[in-house]
Amino acid sequence: MTRSVFRDTSRNCRGTFALWQVPNGVVMTEVVCVFVVDDDPLVMMTLEHALEDGGFVFKTACSAIEAKALFDPCGAECRALITDVNLGSAATGWDVARSAREMNGTLPVVYVTGDSAHEWRAQGVPDSILIEKPFVSAQITNAVAFLLNAQSQLSQTFPQRP
Repeated sequence: MTRSVFRDTSRNCRGTFALWQVPNGVVMTEVVCVFVVDDDPLVMMTLEHALEDGGFVFKTACSAIEAKALFDPCGAECRALITDVNLGSAATGWDVARSAREMNGTLPVVYVTGDSAHEWRAQGVPDSILIEKPFVSAQITNAVAFLLNAQSQLSQTFPQRP
């Protein structure tokens, strides 16, 4: 089974899809959902617009507690996580990502931060990406697409056992 992620920006079909090609040649598509956590409403709106422009759908949370409450029932629906590092509480984006990875060990994670980039190597989950603020929308969508493609290629190279 072959799978790749691509962006289609044509007027007829706007979105980011995962394509699955099965051995008999049938191609199936799915819309990719991204989980977003940020306590700043303006940054959240920027992330939402970036994802929407990239064709992704998303679920949002404004705190680590809200993220946990939303991720528990909806975690399987989302294929990636974008989180701010400093969420204005004791729990951080580092904690959100670790908790999400406990539920899904291969979940792609993108961190955004204005002042904590120096902590990424020690605090970030493996195979994640950190984007420093200020950022442009393309950085967000490219990071998510890159991690989804890397995950897809890894699962093709090392298929999971049933």
